[in-house]
Amino acid sequence: MTNELWPNAYAANEAIRQDKDVSAGDYQNAWRKQKLLLAHATSKSSEATRYEVLKEHQETFSNASSTEIFINNCLTGCQKLLAVSRRQRPAAGLQLEWLECCEAPGRSFDHPCHGKYESCMRDEITIDLQRPHQLTVTPAAKPLLSTKVTPSMTTGATPSTAPVSAGVFRTAREQLLLHDMQKSKQNVGSAHSNMMDYRKKSLGGRGRSVNSSFVQPVGQSEPDASAVPTKQSVSVTPAVPALPVRPSLSHLDPLMVDQILRESMHKYKPIAWEDIAGLDYAKSTFMETIIHPLQRPDLFKGVRRPPRGVLLFGPPGTGKTLIAKCIASQSKATFFSINPSTLTSKWVGEGEKLVKTLFAVAAAHQPAIIFMDEVDSLLSQRSDNEHESSRRMKNEFFIQLDGASTNEDDHIVIIGATNRPQELDEAVRRRFVRRIYVSLPVAQARQQIIHKLVQQIHHNLSDAQMQGLAELTEGYSGADMDSLCRYAAMQPLRALTSSQIDAIDAQQLSAVTMADFMEALQHVSRSISTEDVKRYVAWNQTYGTKS
Repeated sequence: MTNELWPNAYAANEAIRQDKDVSAGDYQNAWRKQKLLLAHATSKSSEATRYEVLKEHQETFSNASSTEIFINNCLTGCQKLLAVSRRQRPAAGLQLEWLECCEAPGRSFDHPCHGKYESCMRDEITIDLQRPHQLTVTPAAKPLLSTKVTPSMTTGATPSTAPVSAGVFRTAREQLLLHDMQKSKQNVGSAHSNMMDYRKKSLGGRGRSVNSSFVQPVGQSEPDASAVPTKQSVSVTPAVPALPVRPSLSHLDPLMVDQILRESMHKYKPIAWEDIAGLDYAKSTFMETIIHPLQRPDLFKGVRRPPRGVLLFGPPGTGKTLIAKCIASQSKATFFSINPSTLTSKWVGEGEKLVKTLFAVAAAHQPAIIFMDEVDSLLSQRSDNEHESSRRMKNEFFIQLDGASTNEDDHIVIIGATNRPQELDEAVRRRFVRRIYVSLPVAQARQQIIHKLVQQIHHNLSDAQMQGLAELTEGYSGADMDSLCRYAAMQPLRALTSSQIDAIDAQQLSAVTMADFMEALQHVSRSISTEDVKRYVAWNQTYGTKS
């Protein structure tokens, strides 16, 4: 802009400012244009001259007058909106007026002009927040709960403190604040004065939001002052008494120790070696590695020290779990049965801690036997795409299986059982020194299973018939033989009607015959294929302990 034009522009804006009917926005825009014109005109002058000119122009700006005009225009617009609004309004109408700002002492949301428009760092208070709340302060001190307060639950309030009444409604946020103050031992009596400060105030035109005050769907009547407030009854579930923890486990997490003791320690009924048909090599191996070392520890020292890990692999239903129970029964040792759910947790880092706690608890209760059924689900081959927590849990297992963190003289034996030995990690194979193949029962073992099971019922089978059934069930596992005998034992009951079953005596049932077993053979078949047996045999020839 040339030097000839800017005085005319400055005079035109000055005329706008002097007009009494000018709006606040036009007034401020004219003042800003004048400031820019003065800055342009004094751009070539000295800094002192430019500063004095702009300072003099700054003093001519009437901030209070323009702000009052602006607020009055806003109020006029609000009245027009309310006049055409379809929302229900109070009968007396909502009067809006501009109040001068004042410095409100104390809390930021308490102000004498409550319910009015405030321009002093405050928002409009909605009608919901103006409703009377049921949070009242009782004149006498009463406990928040009807249960007895223990010393660890005290809040540190003085006798003169007036807590919030227990019979009134409290929102979830208020209850959380009271709970936090109880835990931090703050004064609960001062909760009422600060309870409403957290409520964020929103404009009434926006309707209800997540920050609006809670309103119950049914109408509430004012509480009767003469009514006796009812105490809140709190049902406390009795805690399960914790199992006794030995002093040697005091450095561990008591919750983890209690979890291991409850979920892992089992006591089974006594099982003799004669109850297990066949598996002579497995029996002799366990007598050498577990039973005899526990009975005569003075003979099994140094190089004669038995291995810590024994792996049982083979088809399902061949008696691997039964062997582990028999070992625990015959050795009189503490038996820990581990499932994958016992050592897994949703929290990162808890899995390896549970593994460490397991071996520490076993060392405190030695002689101990740790039996891990389906060990392939816990100690499968490590890969690059597995989770870090799973890898750390496996590494902790390897350290404990190696005995690096325990004493060599500890009498702890780890027995693993799996149907998928091919999926085990190579580090697991090395730590399970004895890898015993539990094969399908031979004909003699199957005959022993039939003879042992049919002794529990009335039958007329001869030894020759039992031998014939053993030859007919080639490829059946121990579990398959059990299913076959159970199906045949139900044949006399299937021949009866419902009324006859209700009236007949147990001694009057007909005996189980060879025909019943032949009928059972038509319905119960083998569960292990020949290809599966070949895979187990191949893995045994490569990694198994030779008999």
